[in-house]
Amino acid sequence: MFRIYSLFFILSIIFISCSKSPDFSGKFGYSPESVSPGDEVTIFFNPDSTDLTGSKNIQCIAYLFNKDLINTKDVVLTANKNIFTGKINTNDSTLGIILKFKTDDLVDNNDKKGYVIFLSDENGKKVPGSVAGYATAMNRWGAYYLDMDRNKEKALIL
Repeated sequence: MFRIYSLFFILSIIFISCSKSPDFSGKFGYSPESVSPGDEVTIFFNPDSTDLTGSKNIQCIAYLFNKDLINTKDVVLTANKNIFTGKINTNDSTLGIILKFKTDDLVDNNDKKGYVIFLSDENGKKVPGSVAGYATAMNRWGAYYLDMDRNKEKALIL
């Protein structure tokens, strides 16, 4: 009996150590590719080629939205070489997330557009209202909290 448990334990360690973390290249990314309301999403950020290049004390703020701003969360980031990783839990009413990264003095908000994650339905399509929620952010609260460009024409198009 002890041998069976030992074998199970050893195999578990092997499988866990062989699991592959998502490949990431670029400035910003997230996993899974299709995030549904209520899911947890893992974000990846590489500050190289941003205003935060070389910074070690990078913070992330996530703005969860539906038609309005629902909640603001500080995202705990861990650094592995030059890639910062964090996890965000959404709720059932979340349609999207906009992120900004910052240090004490500098902010990276993706050239005043925010780093956006649109949530998806079970078919991988954007949840209805997610783009409209982003348009509201662009036209209202995003300008204040994220220093996004206010663009009424683009918001109307969205």
